[in-house]
Amino acid sequence: MTTAINLVRHFRHLRALVIGDAMLDTYLEGSAARLCSEGPVPVVRKTAEHRIPGGAANTAANLRALDADVIFLGLIGPDIAGTLLRTALRQQGINDQWLVEDSTAQTLHKLRILADGQYVVRFDEGTTFGGIESQQRLIAMLEETYPLCDLVIVSDYHYGVLSDKLIEHLRILHNAQPKPLLIDSKALYRFRDLEATIVTPNLLEAQLLVGETTRYDDPAASAGQYSRDDPCGRPAGETEGRPMAGRPQGIAPTQYDDPAAAVADGSAAVTGRSEFFAQVERVAQQLLTTLKAHHVAITLAEHGVFLLDRYGSTTYIPAHPVAHANDVGAGDSFASAMALSLAARGTLEEAARIGIDAASIAVTKQRTAIVQYQELLQRVSLREYTAYGSSDRPGHDHDALTRLSSLLDVERLVGRRIVFTNGVFDILHAGHVQFLRQAKALGDMLVVGINSDRGTQRLKGAGRPINNERDRMALVEALDAVDAVILFDEDTPTELIRALRPAIHVKGGDYADEALPEAEAVREYGGQIIILPLVGTMSTSTVIDRISELSYEADRRGPMYRAQGGDGGQA
Repeated sequence: MTTAINLVRHFRHLRALVIGDAMLDTYLEGSAARLCSEGPVPVVRKTAEHRIPGGAANTAANLRALDADVIFLGLIGPDIAGTLLRTALRQQGINDQWLVEDSTAQTLHKLRILADGQYVVRFDEGTTFGGIESQQRLIAMLEETYPLCDLVIVSDYHYGVLSDKLIEHLRILHNAQPKPLLIDSKALYRFRDLEATIVTPNLLEAQLLVGETTRYDDPAASAGQYSRDDPCGRPAGETEGRPMAGRPQGIAPTQYDDPAAAVADGSAAVTGRSEFFAQVERVAQQLLTTLKAHHVAITLAEHGVFLLDRYGSTTYIPAHPVAHANDVGAGDSFASAMALSLAARGTLEEAARIGIDAASIAVTKQRTAIVQYQELLQRVSLREYTAYGSSDRPGHDHDALTRLSSLLDVERLVGRRIVFTNGVFDILHAGHVQFLRQAKALGDMLVVGINSDRGTQRLKGAGRPINNERDRMALVEALDAVDAVILFDEDTPTELIRALRPAIHVKGGDYADEALPEAEAVREYGGQIIILPLVGTMSTSTVIDRISELSYEADRRGPMYRAQGGDGGQA
């Protein structure tokens, strides 16, 4: 079952090599209540200071946060910023031994000052055009680390780490031992002879490379509804959150995330929207003519991603709408998740969707974004399950059971111990999470059977379940301890157990004094039943009872009680 969920779960088995320009991102944050007497500028009283890996170092940090092992090749100077960057990388679980320190270089450093969440100023310093000796060391490290990795990401801000000689060595290594190679570069033409798996320019970068000068004005933009500048005062298309950030001047968002929506609406935006995507496709085709890459993904900021392969197949994937997006680092999150998905043998389209999932999480974060494995797993899980209608649910048909059974047969052949448990999992709480973690510790792979809505209603009575089966499956499978979920409609999991044949069937302590109806099915194939003690006193029923009590109390006390937050305004 090669689902998006399984692709993300496979990230932890991968090792990624990142090559690029290392930066340190510093954020000085505070509040401003008055102007300085020395000049018309705000006085910012410092409340926080954050130092975060930036540039290619942020790509490495995202890969590590997504549970991949990471080797990061970069260049720093013998300065305070370089020392702080090393510390920031180690805090993210990244070994800094592959950073080359050059006595002639100055570590790239971006210092941002914010007052009450608003940018005041950004200072940039540093240059990493290293000497010959440093370049030779980077090439030697590349030759040493390339064979050790499952995928490679080039994160090139054109500050000098990716020299012509290093690119040539990468080309030779890649030709001899091909593996997923994603190139995210401000100077893509320098990589024209590399048969990369995919390149990920934003639209402005792509247009500049192919010499495209046409601009497309959105009616709303012409009317002044959209700002052409970002918070740092840079023209649109030059924001730092490569590649998800930025659009060429004159390309502004419309009310449509999906071109089909514009067509269905029949509005005047249809012509402009169609023209826009026709031109994006033309730019993508010219890119593939210029480069030897197999695929191109042109990122369109909040509009999503446009994909093209060498067979001429095009796909447009809209992004998730996000209010008040912060794009710093979102491109790195996109590239990291997409590259890992390709290395996990995902399709190009699914890899791009997972990349967009990661970017949509990143833009909700403050500062330079790093997306965690569990965050992405939850987002992908919810997307995958909500994509199904009530009559076409994953895990609710015979095919799902057959696929899972076949997968478990393979897992058993390689010696993995299968653990199974089941339940309603209506309102997920800490007791559920702890129980599932304990169950997973008994073996290598945990499969959870989820009672269907019909089965839950028969078991628990009217009014249950509170959450539908689709949402319950998504939440349980998003837990790190769970490897697979399967829906069953019967009153007991007996037939499910006979089909899956787990080595261990786990039940909670509330079954200790009862005869399990599925016990005979477990014994038929020599399985083992383990009763785990309950953790604490929390249960779904007590949670529901507590909610009912609070609701009743709120109704009894009246609207003022609700308006004051449910406690009558008392501390």
